[in-house]
Amino acid sequence: MIKDIKETQYIEQFLKLNRNRYFTSPSNLESFDWSLTFRYIKDKFDETSVFDFRFNFFKIKLHAKKLPTQDNLCKRSPSVYTSSWRCALCNTDLETYQHLWSYSAMQNTRAEIVHNSKLIILFIQDKVNIDHNDIFTNIDNLDCWNSSNIEILCLVKGIIPKSFSKFLKELKIPEQNIYKIMKEVIDTLVLQFKHLI
Repeated sequence: MIKDIKETQYIEQFLKLNRNRYFTSPSNLESFDWSLTFRYIKDKFDETSVFDFRFNFFKIKLHAKKLPTQDNLCKRSPSVYTSSWRCALCNTDLETYQHLWSYSAMQNTRAEIVHNSKLIILFIQDKVNIDHNDIFTNIDNLDCWNSSNIEILCLVKGIIPKSFSKFLKELKIPEQNIYKIMKEVIDTLVLQFKHLI
């Protein structure tokens, strides 16, 4: 009972943060698996190696929208960076976190990142005896892989779309393995995104 109350308070504090205001509408609240999301967020700090520290630090920056993109640099140091500067890759739009995922020249790289994340699911599903046909026919249909959909941006931040967790549950993957798969997929997405930028 106390654990549930604390969990609810934690969710409320999380949603009150300015960076998370997108999730406060009822339809958006229903689109994400909050129990898996908070398990992932809380579980980030188990490892203590230098790589894990840097990786976790990057994940925090990613979630907090504090990556050194052009728009953030303009906010931090307006005397050094001006808003008239454009993305170094396309030179047309202001470089934002969302622009990094929507930039058309990055389409092949995005597709490769998403493909590698899907392979994680295929690799892990071998360990839990799932029919390959179920995976191949349904995995590509998930909205969370679409770069024009907000869910891919959220998934990279560790906010898990309900459609993704529902998909894994429908494959009859044991509950304890669903979290492992989610963690591997998100960490793969984040690591590859980190190398991309």
